[in-house]
This record gives sequence, C-alpha cells and structure tokens, in this order.
Amino acid sequence: MRLASGHTLAYCFNAFRISDFTTLAYAMSTFSRAVRAENPQLRDVPLAIGLWFPARALTQISVHAVRELLDQHNLYVPTMNAFPYGEFHAEPVKYNAYCPNWADPARLNYTLECARFLHALSGHGTISTLPIAYKNALTPSDYAQMEVHLRLLAEQLPEGITVAFEPEPDCMFERTDALRNFLQSHNPRGNLGICLDTCHADVVGESIDNFDGLLKIQLTAGCQVTAQNAGSIPLDPIYLHQTRGDTVAFADRPTAEDIAPLPLETMLRVHFHQGLFIPPLPNGLSPLNVTLNRVLSALQSQKNAINLQTVLEVETYAWHINKDVFTFDAIATQIAKEYSWLLQSPGIPL
Repeated sequence: MRLASGHTLAYCFNAFRISDFTTLAYAMSTFSRAVRAENPQLRDVPLAIGLWFPARALTQISVHAVRELLDQHNLYVPTMNAFPYGEFHAEPVKYNAYCPNWADPARLNYTLECARFLHALSGHGTISTLPIAYKNALTPSDYAQMEVHLRLLAEQLPEGITVAFEPEPDCMFERTDALRNFLQSHNPRGNLGICLDTCHADVVGESIDNFDGLLKIQLTAGCQVTAQNAGSIPLDPIYLHQTRGDTVAFADRPTAEDIAPLPLETMLRVHFHQGLFIPPLPNGLSPLNVTLNRVLSALQSQKNAINLQTVLEVETYAWHINKDVFTFDAIATQIAKEYSWLLQSPGIPL
C-alpha cells in the first residue's frame, strides 16, 4: 500500500506454503480478507504483496492468471522474493536456504525467470536474493563462475527490474557496508543493489544510520535473551536461527553445551522472524528491533532519509513456532495484527 510518505509497503508471501496456483489463490484470498477485516480503513486500499514461488512452481503459473487474482482482491506486486529457491516450509530448510548459490546457473536462471515474471506483471520492481553464498562455500573456480553469473544477470535483467542482495548472518556478505563495496565493481548497469533485513542487521550488530542506495528494506524483528534463559529459544527443525553475542557466534540455536561456558548475563541476539506486533514470547525472550525502529523513525521524521523507490516489505515467516498458527487462515489472522501494529506506528501513516 502507498504510505503518506510516498513509500510502498508490501507483505512477503513466503509466509505461506505456496506450491502452485491453487495455494497462491487461497493465500491471496485469506490475506486480503483478514487484513481488511481487522483494519477497516484498508477496506478499499490497494495492498502490495511481495510474491514468492519455489522454482518448480514458477514456470507453472501464468502472469495472466496472477493478474486476474490481483485485480479480484485489489492487490498489486512491486517486488518478489527470490531468496528461497525450493521448499520453504514443512521440510527442514536450514542450510538449504542458500542453495543453489550464485555459482550455480540454476540460481541465475531462477532469478531471471522471476525478473521476467515481475516485468510482465508489473512493468517494474525489485527482486531480493541471497548474499551470493553461505560463508566459505565458494571455491576459486566457483568464485569465477559467480562473477560470470552476476555479469549475465546485470546484462539480461529487463528494463525497470532490479535485484537486491540481502546480507544475512554467516553468509558471504552479512553486513551492508561490505556488500556495498563489493557491488561497486559488479554493477555495470546500476541495476543491482542491496536489500536490508532489519533483523539480520541487529543479529550481526551492524548499526544502520544510512539508508542510501537500498532497493528494499525488509521489516523484520528478531529476539534477544541472556545466556541464563537461552533454553527459552524455541526449538525449530525447519530454519536456522543464527545467534550472536558480543564475543560468541553460533550457526544455529545454541545447545546447553554451547551456553555452559558463558556468563549468565551474556546477551544473545537471535535470528528469528517473529511477528512485528510482538506476540507473547517464551520466558526470558525480549524483542530485538533496533534497526526496525530506526527505519520507522526515519519514515516519520526524515522524509528523504529513505528513497521513495525503496520498497518496504514485512517478512515474517516463523509463525509455525506457535503450534496454533499453521493454516493459511491462522497465518493471515496474525498478519492482520501486524498491519494493525504498523498502522499505529508514527512512521506508517496512510
């Protein structure tokens, strides 16, 4: 939806387990109905969504059919998420979230298919993707192939479509400053850029004060906990929950053995895409939303701090941790509460 500031706010559809056109149609229907019912002021407002399809489904879904769905539910698409390539729900994802990486032609082909789909659907927009690869995943020959793929990507993107690389903990690029430096020599047409995920920035401890050059900002919230209460971090067989402290780093939820040597008061920052409206958290956990609040403050008080072309996108996908939130309808109900929370934020006026 269009905010009073002129920015576009979208919701990422990787919240839903979309596998084909039928599941996409149901996701759109439940999303639109729930958000508008909870927030009557949005009844007639066009709502923006960030499309996501696994690679195998993308070629089976037609632009024409999606456009009809969008018109039916008063939705539009300014962005797509091309980070998750395969199944993103139900099965363990973990390290598979980073496969294939940018050394693999499958990643290039999938991203270009998304770009052509978004161009045909909306004419312009941005697509987010992984920050090249998981750390230390590329051999020297892989690195050379990755550079070839980035060059082909820049050359073959349709006019009006950009691709935003999303820094993430434990990846080749986990901070925006390092990625920005890399792109200076890998962006010949100026159509490649950065997607800032606010939770990721908080987990790695990156202080974001400059929003220049960002193609997309994903509004996400993690959690934090002391070592004493680290057992409260939910067990999750599906996603990685990279955890950082000032002097420690864990690739996933730390075990009791990991925590044992730490002082009880050690504060840990956890990669965990929980609801923005802060649903009840297990004992000892508190919200981690420093960068999210900075983005909202910038929208409120510094109208030019964030470029109007930067797409804002909520990306909450860990609803399954709450055992009562697993159906499309239950997820849409929680998303509607996120919109209520956002609409009460001073930085998100309509």
